[in-house]
Amino acid sequence: MFSLTRQAVCLLSVLGTTWGCTQLMGIEKAQVDPALDSMDNLEGSPTSSSAGGTTSDTHTAHDTDTDSSTSNSGTGGSQGEAGAASESTDSSSTGGATGGGGDNDNDNDTTTGAEPETPCESYCDDIMEACTGPQLQYRDRAQCLTICEMLPEGTAGKVNENTVACRAKYVANARYGSGTELEAYCRRGGPGGAGFCGSNCEGYCSLMMQVCTGSEVGAYQFESEADCLDACEVMPSADTGYSVSNPLIADGNHVECRLFHVASAAMLDPEEHCEHAMGFTLCEAPSGE
Repeated sequence: MFSLTRQAVCLLSVLGTTWGCTQLMGIEKAQVDPALDSMDNLEGSPTSSSAGGTTSDTHTAHDTDTDSSTSNSGTGGSQGEAGAASESTDSSSTGGATGGGGDNDNDNDTTTGAEPETPCESYCDDIMEACTGPQLQYRDRAQCLTICEMLPEGTAGKVNENTVACRAKYVANARYGSGTELEAYCRRGGPGGAGFCGSNCEGYCSLMMQVCTGSEVGAYQFESEADCLDACEVMPSADTGYSVSNPLIADGNHVECRLFHVASAAMLDPEEHCEHAMGFTLCEAPSGE
């Protein structure tokens, strides 16, 4: 009981002074044994060494991690550079291909663009469309182009000339013609000219001087265009207008027969057709005339 009272008093005295409590409890001041200090020092060294070792190990690990990180960074950098180079190459290749495609498109636009027709192409397109059946002036477009190239080109809008331009004007009118009007336009636009784009003799002689020449045709040729015109102008005309679809045109003593055969000679067998075009056999005058 007394002991508990003294402890209680001690606890209350803590708020006042620690010394009184120590004296009441009979507790002496603790003394540190020198031997224990020595042991602490002995035990502290390994601890310090261990700590130092740990620190050293930590530094080593850190250095290792740093080296590894540096190595990885270097590798990553190399890979990154390789990847960038690859992407650059791919991009360059793709760009080049795309650029090439663009150039090809520009080239395909230039090379495939529709070129304007030549006067003969336009003329032949029109006459082959407008003048058909009994008004047909050429067997086909190839014959039209061949004959057209042998005629003077002329000036658009001018008439009464032995030119392509004059013929083209009348052919354009034939598109909206019919009956005898269509027949007249087709004859004027045909190889002879029918007296409106040069006379049939002018058309005929223009072709004779380019088709029926040289040793291939022998004697069936004229020495000059003037000689051709002189011989032609005394020839009668056919009773019907010129048309390659009319069988009477290819046989008879008239200018249209000679015109038909010289146009045929421009395409094939000039030796035979030039004979007829000179007025022998099919286009010859009856005996006695």
